[in-house]
Amino acid sequence: MMTGLMTEIAATQVDRGTLALWFLGQNGWMVKSPSGMVLAVDPYLSNSCHPSRRGLDLDRRVPVPVAPEDLRADLLLCTHS
Repeated sequence: MMTGLMTEIAATQVDRGTLALWFLGQNGWMVKSPSGMVLAVDPYLSNSCHPSRRGLDLDRRVPVPVAPEDLRADLLLCTHS
């Protein structure tokens, strides 16, 4: 059963000629088209990079908005590892 953000995304109707966007934090995005297609772009849904072995502050800046097991997308785009 979907809850929270994924429920909102599923329920959102997108007008023709537009896109709907949701920010996942850490520069991750969910994008929905008028046809209902959902694209997840760089959905970093953990805090696994913190603490950094290089001494960098890679702590998440916002809480994880979707549990990884709840993510529902038609397409997944990863721009980097």
